[in-house]
Amino acid sequence: MNYVRLAAATLLFAASLLVPALASASQPPAGVFDWKCSESLIGPLTPAPLVFATDDVAPTSVKFYLDGELLSTSTTAIETSDGGKAKTFRFAPWDSSNLTGSMHQIKAEVSDGDGNKSWAQSDCSTPTPFFTFSVDLGPPVLNIATPVDGQTTDATSITVSGEAYDNGLRLTHVVVNGKTVTIPVGGYKFSTTLDFPASQSSLVVKVVATDRGGVGISKSVTVRRPAAPAPTPSPSAPDATSSPESEGPTESTSPTATPAVATDTKSQVLGTTEQRLAAIGVLLVLIALGWVFRARLFRLLRGGSTQNKR
Repeated sequence: MNYVRLAAATLLFAASLLVPALASASQPPAGVFDWKCSESLIGPLTPAPLVFATDDVAPTSVKFYLDGELLSTSTTAIETSDGGKAKTFRFAPWDSSNLTGSMHQIKAEVSDGDGNKSWAQSDCSTPTPFFTFSVDLGPPVLNIATPVDGQTTDATSITVSGEAYDNGLRLTHVVVNGKTVTIPVGGYKFSTTLDFPASQSSLVVKVVATDRGGVGISKSVTVRRPAAPAPTPSPSAPDATSSPESEGPTESTSPTATPAVATDTKSQVLGTTEQRLAAIGVLLVLIALGWVFRARLFRLLRGGSTQNKR
């Protein structure tokens, strides 16, 4: 009988030690961000993030940290299920438009009534105990390297290349004349080829880049064909009605040109004849004067000799 009492006392003592140990052995809560990984890049007005918390007893609160600083503690669940073992907590309403820089980090610490704590995990292929996002500070940066605006080419295809990025973050693609061009992972450069038919005189290349916040930018350049060379004038063909014998360096077959040439020739002939007649007239005058002076001189000489004889 004493052995039975001793065994019962031993069991009661062991139970008194085991019950607190079992009570303290409850599982820590688990939390998951309701944001998807594809939503990690957000616009300036950000909806308050949610954390879905579960626990074997009951999650009691969630502390939200932004870039390592405690911003809010949520103790009131907006949704409760599974007898209080599953609760959804919302971060205090906020506006990320006052944030600067591109990348930010949110962490959420979930607690239960037993004092257990854990970090909520991101809903990504590789879960992390934080969630990253960016504040969209403006449109992406877009630069077209080739072709140059106003460039001329005879080629029937052209290469379109450049770079596009957003606040230092990678864009997944750009759109070139309606064609989606993927940007390689880890880079920010893009390149593709467009057809430029020979029958087409010009081609407008339009590139559009849009970030995940829906803000876009577009740029365009124009490529043209080279200007056609001016036609070289062909030499005049000889008149089929004329023959080599009838052609002359100063003759013209034009009916209107012949009278002018004849008139000019006649004027030249008349001018030359008048000049000759004038010269002959002058010469005759000089000869006549010579005879007159010769006769007077002869008389003077003759009269002088007669006086000498006397």
